[in-house]
Amino acid sequence: GKLDAVEINSSFKQRHSRATYERWAASVPQEFRFSVKMPQSITHESELRPSKADLDSFVEAVAGLGRKLGVLLVQLPPSHEFRSARTRAFFKNLRDRVSCGLVCEPRHISWNSVRAEALLAEYRVSRVGADPPPWEGADIPSGSREIAYFRLHGSPRRYYSNYERDQLELIRARIDVASGQS
Repeated sequence: GKLDAVEINSSFKQRHSRATYERWAASVPQEFRFSVKMPQSITHESELRPSKADLDSFVEAVAGLGRKLGVLLVQLPPSHEFRSARTRAFFKNLRDRVSCGLVCEPRHISWNSVRAEALLAEYRVSRVGADPPPWEGADIPSGSREIAYFRLHGSPRRYYSNYERDQLELIRARIDVASGQS
């Protein structure tokens, strides 16, 4: 089959210009969608407290994707504990700037809470289903449930292992359940 979406991961460490995003958008079919990983400077270095200029610059650049921008991915470092006020302020600021899908991949166990889930749902942010999961149950998307977003990092060895056909079939079944197609 063919892919109808792709995650831009290079945006995590490298700033791309609006013209670059516009070029990418023009190079794919109308129904194609991109997800864009938010910069490390926003998610890791500023610990979800980016400057207005930094956040505005990123949002302005990715706006070059136009209707082909499907999702912004907020991946957090394993050391980033859930802090309600900081998380609320960040997602409010982000939601004030974008209407596209938002997904969050927290990797600290403190995000495995009713409070974290409720806050994500309030701002229409879906929690990523990650493999391998950082805690039991983190392989199943949650939060707003608007988007079932899975990130496959390699299993059993992260960032190294390939997925065998039987593993992919199990993941496909999870995707079907999460998207209501089972």
